[in-house]
Amino acid sequence: MNTKTIVVTVAIAASFALVAGDAMAACGPDAFKIDSFEPSEKTRAGGRRVYSLKGVLVNTCAEPAAAELKVDAKDDGGNVVRSESGWPAGSNNIAPGASAQFDLGPLFRYDEKIKYFGISISNTKSW
Repeated sequence: MNTKTIVVTVAIAASFALVAGDAMAACGPDAFKIDSFEPSEKTRAGGRRVYSLKGVLVNTCAEPAAAELKVDAKDDGGNVVRSESGWPAGSNNIAPGASAQFDLGPLFRYDEKIKYFGISISNTKSW
């Protein structure tokens, strides 16, 4: 990637998803907000390149709940090269009005084809 800029697209899924265990979270994906998302690239010792995909997820729902984030790594043409998902708060609910910091970078290996990252809220659950 060298000095190429990583462009961020943020999209929030508007549908409710059924999840294993609990039937459905009382708060859907639209009840969460990605307050910030800052993709970057770092060089580790030995010249190994890695991604940092840091951000903050905020629960704007009136009830404690958790959200799953989906990150799409895209090439120059906007084609998805790879997708990964993660739960920023793990198996914990985020309190109403509270936030959870995340870094989903370790889910991705460096790939020169990757030029952009898009993020969305794909699922919710109350633990």
